[in-house]
Amino acid sequence: MEQVLDKIAVKIGVDRQEKRASPDYLWFKNDRLLVAIEHENDFKEAILYSEIPSLLRTEADLRVLITYPSKTVLPANEMALNIEEQLKKRLTPEKNGSFIFLTSPKEWAKDPSEEPWVYRLWEFKLNQIAGRI
Repeated sequence: MEQVLDKIAVKIGVDRQEKRASPDYLWFKNDRLLVAIEHENDFKEAILYSEIPSLLRTEADLRVLITYPSKTVLPANEMALNIEEQLKKRLTPEKNGSFIFLTSPKEWAKDPSEEPWVYRLWEFKLNQIAGRI
């Protein structure tokens, strides 16, 4: 995934700060934090209580959570609902931007450069979620 993210960052012309403690990746343009990315190889419930808060602590315009669930975890749409619930619990009305949840089953997440990459994506507008709290 790191190679894919590097290619995207170069293509859109952002400066990258990689492999921090948390979030994993930060992308800047003109010293402004645009994107914060958390990448977890396996969806675990701990993601809800560690990675989501980490992303929300940033002032990025876009926060992205990428993970690959095994067949034994919740279906992707249930994971998205759990993420939305955590966002509702943790957001304050002044938070803006978007939160993207991107997932692909582990079986499909081999080498994205060689395999067709099938994924599901949910976008949550943070100010709309905060307005419904």
